[in-house]
Amino acid sequence: MDISLNRKWLKLQSPEDQVVIAKATKAATRARNRRANELYAERHPDRVKARRKRWESKNVVSRREYNRQWRAANPDRYAQSMDRWRQVPKNRMKSIIRSRIADAKRRGIIVDEVALFEFIENPPTHCAISGLLLDYSTGRGRRVGMSPSVDRIDSTLGYVRGNIAIVSHRLNTIKSFGTASEHRMVAEYLEKFL
Repeated sequence: MDISLNRKWLKLQSPEDQVVIAKATKAATRARNRRANELYAERHPDRVKARRKRWESKNVVSRREYNRQWRAANPDRYAQSMDRWRQVPKNRMKSIIRSRIADAKRRGIIVDEVALFEFIENPPTHCAISGLLLDYSTGRGRRVGMSPSVDRIDSTLGYVRGNIAIVSHRLNTIKSFGTASEHRMVAEYLEKFL
């Protein structure tokens, strides 16, 4: 249909109908464009990813500012989204590993980042000490009971390959407060009286 004919037809409509028709046309156009973009993204995911990276690199400051303002305006929604994000084992391990690396660098402890990042790719499901199932579901980064934590087997060495294990937070805390002989004495005492 000719565009000029469409405009003439639209002018013949009442002003209220013109507004409704214009809104419907805009909505239909947006839906058509959205679908076209989705199809393009399905066919060319690498191009879309590269374009997104270019945009992000050019707009880092404005994007950070927008994110900061959104977090300040929506603290509850942000907390919920972070809780959901942390419940995914890979994400929880990423958060734990990054904090361990930053803490170790600040304290001057040797860190093998490659060895630590391997735990992100394959998050352990069971505690290295007890063999019990680790709990990745605790929200807001709380470390309780069976939530995972990074253990240096020999605390005099750094976070290096062969000296790292993922254990429950509870057992890691207990381990950090004594030597093997002290733990044996406590175990014998508990077996004797309990």
